[in-house]
This record gives sequence, structure tokens and C-alpha cells, in this order.
Amino acid sequence: MATALTDFSKYSNIKYTVYNILEENTNDQAESFDIVLDSCLFHGLSDADRVIYMRQVGRLLKPNTGIYVQLAWSEKETQQRSKGPRKVRQVDIEKLFSVDNGWQIQSIEDEILDTIPEIMNGRAAAYLSIIRRL
Repeated sequence: MATALTDFSKYSNIKYTVYNILEENTNDQAESFDIVLDSCLFHGLSDADRVIYMRQVGRLLKPNTGIYVQLAWSEKETQQRSKGPRKVRQVDIEKLFSVDNGWQIQSIEDEILDTIPEIMNGRAAAYLSIIRRL
């Protein structure tokens, strides 16, 4: 489980929170946030866990204004690798985060992800997605 390594006390308008995002929680009294940042978590999840994750992130974001920012390994990565997370297909992002599921994709852009040198020589193709909760 992640822990806060930065002192956010000097930023009065930022709240850093750590959640077990896969623990199904339907508590209507849960906090809501303007932004949820995902730096390289989504691509490591199974298909079933991705559905839970999508629901939980949607529950945490403020309706109509909440923004989900996702950085995930892309299917466009062509290097063969023996370890590391599976690749994410753009079509899967579009299907899971569809209007029918309560989302609107603002953008999906190709990016380069800096990673540890032992995996993909320290760089990998990634998607940077900006998605709004409806």
C-alpha cells in the first residue's frame, strides 16, 4: 500500500489520500475529489479488477466535474519484455470509460513512460488519458 512521502501541509488546497481502490465501497458518505491521478496502476489490473476500479474511481470523483488522469502502458509498445505489466489497448479504455458507463473521454494521447532500466531499457510507450466523470 502506498504511503505519503511528501509533506502536503504547506498546500492548504490539496488533500493527499491513499485508498485500497479495489475494496468495493458503496458508502454514499464517501469523500469526493476534483481529480484522481493514476500513474501506472490501471495497466497492472485484471479485466475484472479494472471494472471495480472504474466504479470506485467514479464514486470518488465529483459528478460532472471530476477528472480522472491515467498514465498506462500502451499496446503501441513494440519491444518484447519478459517482465512488467500487460499493455493497455486504447479500445479497452474507450469501452470501459464510455458515456454509457458515466464517463466522457477528453483525450487519449501517446506518451513515453520513464520506468526502471531493467524493464524496456527504462522507457515504454504509454497512453495519457484525461477522462471526466459524468
